[in-house]
Amino acid sequence: MMARIAGRAVQALRDRSGNVAVMAGLLFPVMLLGAVFGVDQGSLYLERREAQALTDLAAVTAVANISRANTAAALTMADNRQGNVQLIDRATLSTPMAAGTGAQMLVEPGRYSADPSTESPWRFTPGAEPANAVRVTFRKKGKLYFGAGFFEPPVITTTGIAAARAEAAFSIGSRLLSSNTETSILNPVLGELLGVKLNLKLMDYEALANADIQALTFLEELATEIGLTAGTYDDVLAAEVTLGQVLRAVATSTSHSAARQFVLQFASGTRTGSLKVPLSYLLDLGNLGRLAIGEQAPGIEAVIGILDLVSAATAVANRNEQVNVQLGAFLNVAGASVKIAIGEPPLNTPWFAVGEAGTFVRTAQTRLYLELSVSLPGLANAKLPLYLELAFAEAELREVTCSPGGVSRVAIDARPGILEAWIGQIDPSQLKRFDRKPTVQEVQLATVDLPLLPTIAVKGRAHLQTADETAQTLIFDKREIEGRVLKTAYSTTLAGPLFSSLLGNLKFNTEPKILGGVIDPVLTGLSQTLAGFGSVIDPILFNVLTALGVRLGEADIRVNGASCSRATLVN
Repeated sequence: MMARIAGRAVQALRDRSGNVAVMAGLLFPVMLLGAVFGVDQGSLYLERREAQALTDLAAVTAVANISRANTAAALTMADNRQGNVQLIDRATLSTPMAAGTGAQMLVEPGRYSADPSTESPWRFTPGAEPANAVRVTFRKKGKLYFGAGFFEPPVITTTGIAAARAEAAFSIGSRLLSSNTETSILNPVLGELLGVKLNLKLMDYEALANADIQALTFLEELATEIGLTAGTYDDVLAAEVTLGQVLRAVATSTSHSAARQFVLQFASGTRTGSLKVPLSYLLDLGNLGRLAIGEQAPGIEAVIGILDLVSAATAVANRNEQVNVQLGAFLNVAGASVKIAIGEPPLNTPWFAVGEAGTFVRTAQTRLYLELSVSLPGLANAKLPLYLELAFAEAELREVTCSPGGVSRVAIDARPGILEAWIGQIDPSQLKRFDRKPTVQEVQLATVDLPLLPTIAVKGRAHLQTADETAQTLIFDKREIEGRVLKTAYSTTLAGPLFSSLLGNLKFNTEPKILGGVIDPVLTGLSQTLAGFGSVIDPILFNVLTALGVRLGEADIRVNGASCSRATLVN
């Protein structure tokens, strides 16, 4: 009996039928757990993809509306069934999400630089100005369908960075003609700066003023002129060129036959072959400079006025030089001469620039010393020296506003240059020493002979300074940008003609000292006589500075083109 039982036990142990059912029964909980885990992981994967797509969309929308980036990003989430998203700061993002916390989002405007030498994760700088990009970081608790009872829902975190480039091409000090323009002064001043005798009429200058060229076309022709066959436009700007090469490239770049003829006349000057023009003081092309020579710019049309470019190039070429121009023969006065000194322009702040918000343009520092002598009834050897020092005027691109139709407006903050003017005498050799100010001495204005008195020397000195610390915002709409309308920021501290303002500060002195009752009528008459000089002096100053592309107490701004690129993901 016991043997039979033992045999049956051995036979049962050897019997393998039903093993699969047993194993299935044992493995079923494990398989079920794996299936639950797989379903949850697949769901989390799809949830992460959806969150990333929403994050990218929020970043693109935010950068397209960067002035209200938080609102734009939140509305994008709400429109895509992600309501009640909490906007947080960087400190909150660095802490773990507490249980029961809803979705959170951090929106960070900043600046993105597509610099290939910088690793991708470091190309975006949050908070940097001017902002051209937005980084959106979104996080929420993932949803577990089967594993909620076993696991803590994971946090899904996604990040998207989008950038958009809004640029404008603009220039300063570019109003070269007005109703006060006198070719009788422009011709000798420009002629002396170029080393050529000019006899252009006002209509000739107007033809130049009305002719434009493409900035990139000009640089392409200049590359040919200097023998640069490959490279980028920035390589052209870095090349050493002469004023003559610049002028010949300008002439080749235009289809305006009259303008070409006049520019070639400028280029024939004896000084144009030796004067060097550092092009970086003239032009800053921004991102356009990276284009290969011959490649045209997408989106933005950078146009330059020919007379503007000629004037700016001539002024820059004569930097740290001193030019003397005799004007008496042109003004029908006994004697008039002006000495001109142009300083080194500020580094990396040219006269014409293409860039985003924050881009600067500036004029160069300029000094003028005008000596005028006129024969006046009752006065012998009447002289009037006038010294002017103009610090650079500047303009900053404040904002380019984009709309569905492209650029809708451009805002530029402009400041006229600080002006100091003296009636007084200086050592002309100090004029081009821009590291120091010349000493202005009291000047003998005239000598007077009175009965029973020795010859009286009448001396005087006057000083005037303007300073506008607050920028004036100039707004250019789409029509004004397309028409390249020029706008001017005026000094609020220079009231009326310069010479009249100076005369109000003039202090007289006499040698030998004379009692006031005797000399006062003479000084009054002299003041009245000097006041008549204003009709000669103010036009001289206006037109000499016109030839140099600068103004007294004014900053002339022109937007030469603008573009808005589409917002795109960069990370």
